[in-house]
Amino acid sequence: MRAKEEIQSRYEAYLEEIARVISTAKPGAGLFGIGVSPKNDPCNDRFFTDIQSCLTGIAERAPSSDETEEALSYIYTAQESRRQDFVFFVLSAVHGMTMPLVQYLTPEAASRLADAYETGIKRVERMPVQTQLLKELYARAGRQPKRKGLFGRG
Repeated sequence: MRAKEEIQSRYEAYLEEIARVISTAKPGAGLFGIGVSPKNDPCNDRFFTDIQSCLTGIAERAPSSDETEEALSYIYTAQESRRQDFVFFVLSAVHGMTMPLVQYLTPEAASRLADAYETGIKRVERMPVQTQLLKELYARAGRQPKRKGLFGRG
């Protein structure tokens, strides 16, 4: 199975499970520390553990640049459909787990991903791990980010 399909199946399983958790949550669950909120449900931790082991397994088999680019592209865009949901932050946090895979990208592939990442995730919305990942992608590409406007503002 290719890396993207492995990752995609785990994402789909998580999204199905969290949808069930959200649909069965009682109103106000987790409010003032009472009850279990979907944000604190154990399925979130299971997803992180599962995706981490999946990414480690992929890195151990040294995937091709094309396979790596395809998988990372999926991960870096998966959260967009959940922008107004706490799941957005869960899926965004996975980005930091992908740093060991960056080494398998060709400079050209890293450059394409870096450009797409920079335009897809606004600088003011980036978490620190996403900023670090973008630096890793640009380092692998062997170039610096494009500066926009006066003093890099844009």
